[in-house]
Amino acid sequence: MATTVSYSFCNVWYSIYYGFENLTSQEIDEMVEESERTGKNIVVRELKPNNKLVGVSITYENNQETYKFQIFGTTKSRIQMPDGGDSSIEQLNVRDTEAFYISNAENQQLIWIEEDINGKALQYEISGRNIQKEDALSVMESME
Repeated sequence: MATTVSYSFCNVWYSIYYGFENLTSQEIDEMVEESERTGKNIVVRELKPNNKLVGVSITYENNQETYKFQIFGTTKSRIQMPDGGDSSIEQLNVRDTEAFYISNAENQQLIWIEEDINGKALQYEISGRNIQKEDALSVMESME
């Protein structure tokens, strides 16, 4: 679900993402059987959406800049890097949390993972063209 809110000085978009039901053991077995029978490495199945919130993305745009703030539940302890060798990566420690400031000519971003009150890992990302590291860190430090 994506929604846009326009003001005289900026536009704000936000998207809310929901998850999908896990495959049952029977469905997984059927996919393995189909793969073995057809010799295909990829078996496509339709995902069944559920009402479990898995992420939120907010984009702010004024006349000069666009900034994005995202929070997504994750089971991963990895961060996707942009293609190309022109990115610089700086590992930081803020509020006893490991964070990465990644920058290149097109985009700057601060990414970190924290657990919520239930122990669920959440990946946070602040990004934008020309977003200064100090500004992104200030946002991270202000969050509780």
